[in-house]
Amino acid sequence: MSEKNRTVVADFRMPEEMWLRVDGLLPKFRKSKKGGRPRLE
Repeated sequence: MSEKNRTVVADFRMPEEMWLRVDGLLPKFRKSKKGGRPRLE
């Protein structure tokens, strides 16, 4: 990738394998019927 096309997002992107490992550690929240953002607990 050339310096001109580099972005912060590309530099800090997590690989899919890492997301799969972290996903098991994240709390599971039910989806709200009203929608909106998830709780911050």
